[in-house]
Order: sequence, then structure tokens, then C-alpha cells
Amino acid sequence: MAKRDNAVTSILSYRGVDFKGKRALVIQTLLDMKFSGEVTSRENIAKNAGMKESSACGRINELRHLGVLEIGVDVRGNSGKWVETYKLVEAEPGQQTLLQE
Repeated sequence: MAKRDNAVTSILSYRGVDFKGKRALVIQTLLDMKFSGEVTSRENIAKNAGMKESSACGRINELRHLGVLEIGVDVRGNSGKWVETYKLVEAEPGQQTLLQE
């Protein structure tokens, strides 16, 4: 887990994002969900992060605005309705990715 924590710190610092607080929690939760194969909807991110959905939505929007997250594919959520998923922005050529050392 320390490897991912260091990678998250690196990418957030590179993008000028404060690593403390709920933004970092959302990023770490997304990484954990990616490795477990869970759907990365707003509802699931909030549930896995232990946050209210409204709080998670605000952090997701902030991270999208900062260029750290982007919209993934639409999938059917727990309610059967279509929901957006989120993913980390892929690295540009020469930029370290979240999953590299």
C-alpha cells in the first residue's frame, strides 16, 4: 500500500493538489477500487471512502477541474440507472503514472 500512497502523493504534488484531506481520500479510494474491480461511480466512491455522497461529489468535481480525474464509461449502477464512472487521468508521454515507481 505504501507504493500506491507514494505514487498518489507524487501525482497530486505534480498537479499542485494538496494531498491532505478528502481529495487524497477520494484518489486513494479510486485506486483501491480499481485494483478490486469495483465500479467507480460517485455512490461507490463515497461508500468506500466513508463519506457522504455530496462530499464525495464535490471532491470528484474539484479533482476533475484540476485534471486529475476524468469521466470513464457509463454503467448501470446499484439502482439499475445509468451512472458515470471516474478514472485517473492517464500520464502524458514522459510523465510518471500513478502506478509506476
